[in-house]
Amino acid sequence: SATKLVLSQGNVTYAYYLDSDYAKFRMVLPSGNYRGQFYDDNDNKVVAESVGISAFRAPQCADYADESSFSFTTLEPTSVPSSAPTISLAPAWSPNRVVRIRSDRCEKYLYVKPDKKRGMRLSPEPVSEIEVTLKKVSCPSTVDHYNWNKLTDDCYELLWEQSKDLRLNAETGKSWTNGIGAWSGDYDTRFWYFKSVPCTNSGGDDCVLIRNAENGRSLYHGGSDCNKLGASPKGTFDYIFTNTDYRWKFIDVLEDNANCVAEGVSCSSNRDCCSHYCHGDGHCAR
Repeated sequence: SATKLVLSQGNVTYAYYLDSDYAKFRMVLPSGNYRGQFYDDNDNKVVAESVGISAFRAPQCADYADESSFSFTTLEPTSVPSSAPTISLAPAWSPNRVVRIRSDRCEKYLYVKPDKKRGMRLSPEPVSEIEVTLKKVSCPSTVDHYNWNKLTDDCYELLWEQSKDLRLNAETGKSWTNGIGAWSGDYDTRFWYFKSVPCTNSGGDDCVLIRNAENGRSLYHGGSDCNKLGASPKGTFDYIFTNTDYRWKFIDVLEDNANCVAEGVSCSSNRDCCSHYCHGDGHCAR
């Protein structure tokens, strides 16, 4: 097993040794692009199957490295896997699925008004402000995006079709309650991806972490009075996986529409269709 990690950036190298108390390599580095290589006690190269990176404390400055700053050589996958591969997205994603997004701990709904005001509330009314289309898009694939070389699954826009097609954004360089807004422009901060986590207040159902693909910020709702909507700073931190304020429940709403139409019938938006989706040809279909 590996006991030493060497990071290279240009002509500069850094050596780190395994922290036996944590069974991890702990590093403090400025931002940059680092190439990593593991070694054992005899200085033989060790190639890992995969490498996980997480922050062990909140950054103390704006110029810091995150998991997108590192690259490693890993083992090639077997040509015939012994079992089906797993993915990190929540199950049963459908193109342009329409949902209500509810915070798991505080059980309030995320809403966006046509005037760009957004927040959380207990009431599901008016439904036009809480119905969200998960619009499936390709993840960003350029080096200025967080995780640009690691996210291989589709990303999503959180789109409020009935609130002037506003989309949720989390600005880069801001944190907590700052920089969370709903806008109509094609900003890079409108891309999101989801990580499955267990719910705590929803009977064991699947919840998700809602993470920004451009900067890694993770959406939360909480506070002592359940009155704070925000997102973590740029990067990945252990607390987003353990703090229940970061867990969200997607509630499908297509079947809740009493006036919905059946498969094959013409439609103008997803909410017109009962358990189906409004496809490009203007008809409801699976």
